[in-house]
Amino acid sequence: MSLGQYIYALTLAMVGLGCWLYASRSEHEHECRRWLAACLLMAAGLSLEISSMALPHWGMSLAMLLLIGGALLQLSVLGRLAQSRLPSWLWIGILILGVGGEIIPDLSPLPRHLGMCLTGLAFGLCFALEAWQFWRLERQLGKRYPGPLPVIGALASLCFVLRIITLLAHDERYSELGEDILYLLASTATIYNSMGLQIFLLQRSNHALGHLALHDALTGALNRRGLQEQLAQLRKTATPEVCIALLDIDHFKRINDLHGHAAGDEILRQLVFSCKNRCAAAIWSPATAAKNFACYCPA
Repeated sequence: MSLGQYIYALTLAMVGLGCWLYASRSEHEHECRRWLAACLLMAAGLSLEISSMALPHWGMSLAMLLLIGGALLQLSVLGRLAQSRLPSWLWIGILILGVGGEIIPDLSPLPRHLGMCLTGLAFGLCFALEAWQFWRLERQLGKRYPGPLPVIGALASLCFVLRIITLLAHDERYSELGEDILYLLASTATIYNSMGLQIFLLQRSNHALGHLALHDALTGALNRRGLQEQLAQLRKTATPEVCIALLDIDHFKRINDLHGHAAGDEILRQLVFSCKNRCAAAIWSPATAAKNFACYCPA
């Protein structure tokens, strides 16, 4: 098992390095550097955990500190991207639970299984929060249902909860098979979550390219291709409430010649903005109007 765990630790480090190399020249280079640092911390913590038998008693506590610290650093990166940072007291609480679960049984007469419960609670919270943050990021891309990243993280968190329940109840049914399933899900979720930033950046890049292909870069309204696809969708749904209006700006070329193209661009933006707001107030909700409003400006 230890050889597989060393490979697992090396995989975490390589995944973090790959993520940083993938986006090293993008606008998210700072986040990717922190993500790489988080993966290296977790890989170092896992390596210490494997070698804890040959280290002093504090070796396992240091391993937990590195593992939990790496997971919390990943959470901070996800929070920045999702614009929903976690409160500091929650970070400190998770860190105390993870490290305290290893220290308290050595310094007090409390049974060992209570310390395991505290450590399991810390890891369960980390996986649950990562699943929640990934779900928030997926919703930014317009997804209606959770993808593999939130689902795997939620399953890993659930396994830790079941382990805590069986430890507190002194239930022997949580056998070695349960430990193997927990390790499999936790390791899969950790590696997959470590790849999550790269996956999200790739998905967001594809989403942005798809948006540019269907929308006018100046006004944000649907372009000709987007208008054609919208009309094709309307034909499929057979919606009776359809209204198409054609507008023309008088003497637009003259405005460009006298005041410059920058002024003409601003007029186009203001016209589309005004039409969207009027349509939203009269007929649609603002979200629907912004989604379905089209503006085609022939050359």
